[in-house]
Amino acid sequence: MGSLSEFIGPEGLPEREQRDFECLPDGWYSAEVLTADVCATKAGTGAYLAVQFAVTGPTHAGRRVWQNYTLRNPSSSAERIGREQLGELVRALGIQTPKDSDELVGNLCEIRLTTRQQEGFAPRNYVQAARPRSDATAAKAVAKAAAAAVKSPTAGGSAPPWARK
Repeated sequence: MGSLSEFIGPEGLPEREQRDFECLPDGWYSAEVLTADVCATKAGTGAYLAVQFAVTGPTHAGRRVWQNYTLRNPSSSAERIGREQLGELVRALGIQTPKDSDELVGNLCEIRLTTRQQEGFAPRNYVQAARPRSDATAAKAVAKAAAAAVKSPTAGGSAPPWARK
């Protein structure tokens, strides 16, 4: 037995916040790659890239979507499809030939979500396609980056040229 008194004060434990886990409506969304991890399959016969996206707009900002991309599989067809889908994603992110999954993190694109229902499971969103951000989305990102650069301590020549990036 272990004492919980040092972890739970006299006020008790907070109520759990109710969250909405409903699927997002099908359609195109701006999104940022939050995580991208190479994982082994449960059977140990393959590998996949597990990607977590954060929706940034035009609606449902902050919602998360997960998608796995097959990298290696005993089925050559499954492997080909997964690699084609991953190729579409990395090109949408503006990356030609990534060497590490971390290169995807922090990049923006647009993803097309559809809803899939598998027998015995709740419906879930599926990333059907990816494309580069539209001009309007890209213009907002450029404006945001420019505003951040103005606030940056290295902006405006306060740092020597070799220290600026």
